Amino acid sequence: MTFNKRKRTIISLLATTLILSPLVTNKVYAVPTTCTSGAFLGWGNNLDNPSIMNDAAYTGKVNIVSFDLATFNNANYEGSISGDSAAKVAPLGKDTIISAEMPNPAGGDTHSDISDQDFATVANTKIQDINTSSSLLLQNYKTMISRIGDEIYNYHQKLNTYNANATIYYRPFHEMNASWFWWGEHDSNQFKQLWINIHDYLVNTRGLSWLKFCYSANESITTDSNVKDALDYYPGGQYVDNVGLDGYSDDPENDGDVKKTYAELVGGTYNGQTYQGLGKPFGFTELGPKVGGDYVDTNNRQIRPFDYQKLSNAIEKNYPKAGYSIVFDGAYDPRNNIHGTSLFNGAEKEDGSLSYEAHVQNIGWQSNVSDGDTAGTVGQGLRMEAIKINYNNNLGLHLHYQTHVQNYGWMSEVKDGELAGTTGQSLRTEAIKIMLKDSSGNNASNYSVYYRTQVENIGWTPWKKNGDVSGTTGKGLRMESLQIYVIKNGTGAAQAMEKLIQSGK
Repeated sequence: MTFNKRKRTIISLLATTLILSPLVTNKVYAVPTTCTSGAFLGWGNNLDNPSIMNDAAYTGKVNIVSFDLATFNNANYEGSISGDSAAKVAPLGKDTIISAEMPNPAGGDTHSDISDQDFATVANTKIQDINTSSSLLLQNYKTMISRIGDEIYNYHQKLNTYNANATIYYRPFHEMNASWFWWGEHDSNQFKQLWINIHDYLVNTRGLSWLKFCYSANESITTDSNVKDALDYYPGGQYVDNVGLDGYSDDPENDGDVKKTYAELVGGTYNGQTYQGLGKPFGFTELGPKVGGDYVDTNNRQIRPFDYQKLSNAIEKNYPKAGYSIVFDGAYDPRNNIHGTSLFNGAEKEDGSLSYEAHVQNIGWQSNVSDGDTAGTVGQGLRMEAIKINYNNNLGLHLHYQTHVQNYGWMSEVKDGELAGTTGQSLRTEAIKIMLKDSSGNNASNYSVYYRTQVENIGWTPWKKNGDVSGTTGKGLRMESLQIYVIKNGTGAAQAMEKLIQSGK
């Protein structure tokens, strides 16, 4: 993940041909059954997301769990690694991938810099050889790695009592091809030795012969020269059991950075270049909308809900070799977004899907967009002239809408895909009201419609809901674009939208 990677990263795992038994699928509009679904449950002593396992929409569908051992307590290197996970996560009996965003052994948190010299010292020293006469740098490092070994062993012992067939993957030094962790963007040969030494220590010295290793790279970022190719740091097939990609994107079907890294890891051709691939089971070790994009800001705070159906569609269409996918928590939690269950095998089709299309000056009718996407144009100074909105659902609900148009004022209310506004008259739409009603014409009680407009000289106006006016009247300003959601009341996504309305954003 890019920018301030504050989101204690990690996640998930399990390779396509590994131990999970096939899922029973009913009415599914989720990822293919060949792609197993999972969720990140938190980190350290703050495992804040196990509740997804008991959520009615996800129960029995989360088949991989992931967490981070680190607590980010940098005052005490031993205390920075938590043992809470064994009691809280192991009873779930799931295949697991474990990360540890440990603090910098030279001082500072996981995002602080380490000198090339100190990194080389850590990388080239066998962990089993570090003792009380070694430098404080090395002693700090061994303290953390030894605790990681302890906690992985304890977790394995506990997990075996619930599911003796479950597999544990360790995902050390993830996103090593990027610059935001202390272990990232150093000399690639030094990094490879760092990986080999921790593999040798945990598997051979500590005897964790059952432990599998997951090599998890960040997506390529063409606009950031500090993010290197995923293959540059690969330590060799004998030290890796599974490869993963941390892929955050607002448009995963067309994201060249994700596609390039996918081709590097699994093989294939991208932009005229052919990659051999690594020959290992592959999956998305972290998944969600882009950090610093339209849905999540650079501090991992949600801007507005993201449509997870986009990721589900992309996995099926563009990334068919993905054997697993893990969705992150917090702003990325599928429950805080829309169509979150579409990423999970066996999830029933959700209640409805929104589609809308705009008629725009000099363009005419644009293609349909859906669920929070932008209809119209941004930054082109073109007026929106008409709109059609439809909500296909099995709830008996209908979208009613009404536009305020130049020279006309408020026009008649229409519904269910009918045209609101004008075409062929070169008249601007200035405002809109959207309502969600049942078949008797009563306002919907369990769902709400949220919307906002981009207006000439103003930009994006605050979010409105359920029949409130969005846009302007009496000012002669054109409406240029529109975003709409239909969201079930009481959900995480609805709570996020209500906060936006209350804040006037």
